[in-house]
Amino acid sequence: MFIKLKLNILLIALSVLLLVSCERCGKPASPPAETPRDRAIREGAADTDNRRAFGAQPSEEQDALEEPFPEGLLYEVVDGKTITITRYEGIETRVAIPALIDGLPVTIIGEHAFSGKPGLISVIIPSSVTAIGKYAFGDCDNLTNINIPPSVTVIEDEAFRGCESLTSVTIPPSVTAIGNEAFGRCESLTSVTLSRHTQLGKDAFPGKVKIQYRD
Repeated sequence: MFIKLKLNILLIALSVLLLVSCERCGKPASPPAETPRDRAIREGAADTDNRRAFGAQPSEEQDALEEPFPEGLLYEVVDGKTITITRYEGIETRVAIPALIDGLPVTIIGEHAFSGKPGLISVIIPSSVTAIGKYAFGDCDNLTNINIPPSVTVIEDEAFRGCESLTSVTIPPSVTAIGNEAFGRCESLTSVTLSRHTQLGKDAFPGKVKIQYRD
């Protein structure tokens, strides 16, 4: 009688164990707890997906507008530090010279850089330029507008010789010297504004030009 009772109890216990085991087999295993590192990876991936789907917002550097580079503008790097404009071979009538090229400042407009361009009407010189070379704009017959920024210190010989359409020029006091015939044969030039301290080369301006001194 006692042995039979023990067997019944044992059978019941085995049945319970089997039932529990079957229930566990039918359930998927619980995933391991997510660590902070796993969460960061997951959220980073989601952010990347969002950027791909909707387009990432540009950074401040990407959003900054770069100066347009004139087609046909040739230059050389000097000592890995500055840029000299050597020649313009484009066909645009209005040219804005960039202040920076490849991250380097444009400091010199070289000899003959824009010479002999009858279609050129206007040139904007950036405030990084310190010197305008010999015959740089020579014989630009239709050049009517040229700005000389306060960074320029030297205008070399014949720099604007033969620019027959120039009517007036304002030269900043930063210019210490203007070369021989710098504005020679500028037949339409009638008014020039400059500093009394600027040294003028021989026949720097046509004889009929009226010079107005700013100091």
